[in-house]
Amino acid sequence: MSHHDLKLFTKYFQPVADGKKHSEVRFNDRNFQIDDTVTLHEGQQSINGFEYTGRTVSARISYIDDFGLDQGYVNLSL
Repeated sequence: MSHHDLKLFTKYFQPVADGKKHSEVRFNDRNFQIDDTVTLHEGQQSINGFEYTGRTVSARISYIDDFGLDQGYVNLSL
């Protein structure tokens, strides 16, 4: 099992934090695996790069699928 710290825009973060969004599509450059954990760090693009809000949410990856996605992308069920 591995842990992954990932950036997430506020637009997508809030539904995850509210328990309404249970998946995240990501480029699989980290070799995500079932039972890995992720911490999503909320933020927005800024002149200086990515500006974090300080809010986070953590979850376990329960399922991984690539159906219908461009090559190299996966849908992570959280």
